[in-house]
Amino acid sequence: YYRGELYNRLKKKHGAENGGRGNQYTKDNLVSPHFEDLPNSKTSEALAESLGVGKATVERDGQLAIALNTLSELDPSFKSDVLNGSITLTKKEVMDLAL
Repeated sequence: YYRGELYNRLKKKHGAENGGRGNQYTKDNLVSPHFEDLPNSKTSEALAESLGVGKATVERDGQLAIALNTLSELDPSFKSDVLNGSITLTKKEVMDLAL
């Protein structure tokens, strides 16, 4: 979840509100000074390399973070219950619930 939150914060948002399509392929789009030394590449690739996991893991964790945040709007204790293990669900089950 926390990797996903970091990924979602670091990647540049896409959309017209940012003056066009936007992209996330340059170091200039990263917003945290802790990651200034990341190579000029896609945010998920750079973050994955930095954290020692795969690019797909970072992207899935980003989706999980969005799903948990969405579900916690319906039940504020849901996110903390999942994260502390009181509710045991797989990442896929959490994302399916958010749909």
